[in-house]
Amino acid sequence: RGRADSSTAIIVSGGTGSKTYALGLTAAGISIDSTTGVVRVASTTAAGTWYETVTITDSVGSSIVKNLTVIVNPEISVSGGNNIKTTLTRADSTTAFSATGGTGTLTLSMSPLRSNVSFDSTTGIISITGSLAAGTYYETITATDTLGEIGTKVVKITVNSKQTITGGGNIVTTYGIPMTSAQFKAINGTYGDTWTISSDAGQGSH
Repeated sequence: RGRADSSTAIIVSGGTGSKTYALGLTAAGISIDSTTGVVRVASTTAAGTWYETVTITDSVGSSIVKNLTVIVNPEISVSGGNNIKTTLTRADSTTAFSATGGTGTLTLSMSPLRSNVSFDSTTGIISITGSLAAGTYYETITATDTLGEIGTKVVKITVNSKQTITGGGNIVTTYGIPMTSAQFKAINGTYGDTWTISSDAGQGSH
């Protein structure tokens, strides 16, 4: 659906004089050239399988009937996959993209092509390396059928800068006296931050 097309001309042998061509009951958007016998399908014709009857009549009124099948496949739709949101130096990938509809075999591709972003047309997965610079990128996945018709889906890739910790401070207190540091804060990174504390300095002296 969405692509106009036409048949080759219907060839008739025998009969007398010129021939005229007519369709029986037709689906919306399917027509025939009464002189050439070419059947045309408009881009607005609904997806489905349509069985048409062509009546060919010669100049003395003799007629024959030819049956014709018109198959209109659904428009191409790209589904699956997901946007990528990650932090600089961390590799990531999407889930698989897939496509339905169209005519014949569907081929998946990605554009634009850029360093550190790759697409596997067999698995339908976009992968990025940890070397992709921080920033926002948009990729388009295109599915193309054997007639050259396409369906697309846009993917957003967000690479955030590495986390930076600010604030906080050392704690100096006396045994038995609780004390807290100033608040530590983290900027950049991706999603919420989880804080942990560890020490490799050992215990202090008594």
